[in-house]
Amino acid sequence: MTTLMIRIDLLKKGDKICVLDEDLCGEFAFAKAEKITFICEHGFEHTRSANQLISQEDFEFNTEPPIEQISSSKNRKYPNGTDEWIVDLHLHEVVDYTRNMTNYEKVLAQLEHAKSALEDAEKKRVKKLILIHGVGKGKLKKEIHKLLNEQANINFHDADYQRFGYGATEVVFYKFTSALM
Repeated sequence: MTTLMIRIDLLKKGDKICVLDEDLCGEFAFAKAEKITFICEHGFEHTRSANQLISQEDFEFNTEPPIEQISSSKNRKYPNGTDEWIVDLHLHEVVDYTRNMTNYEKVLAQLEHAKSALEDAEKKRVKKLILIHGVGKGKLKKEIHKLLNEQANINFHDADYQRFGYGATEVVFYKFTSALM
């Protein structure tokens, strides 16, 4: 895989750049040695090594991620019975290798894993699916809720706090549970 590391010699003042593995972007200000300084949207100055940054063009996801990274989901087995499945969407549980993955590719892999779990749960007539997305900054949770809003025959809500904390969503397949009510 080719690296998207930013090239200092091609940067011009005002170019948009983003930090890998952080939700932080801004406008290029200056570079000194291998350190790049940029100004974020809030007006703060940040300095990072060139190998920690990418151009915002690359961050805007103009290319499709490699299929092998998305399809390499590790935990395809759902350990609970058919009444409830628990699926951990933390990145280290979803893919084996994350080096050089953009933030977009990481979230996409987690979403693909969630979609796959939803499909598998529906096929197996599971009543409840717990998607553990973690707390973080809430981006994955937001994307999962967007995905779930597009689904038919389900309800979803925050999972039981005592069992999962704030970082999980419970999906109820009501076409499989309606007979029980």
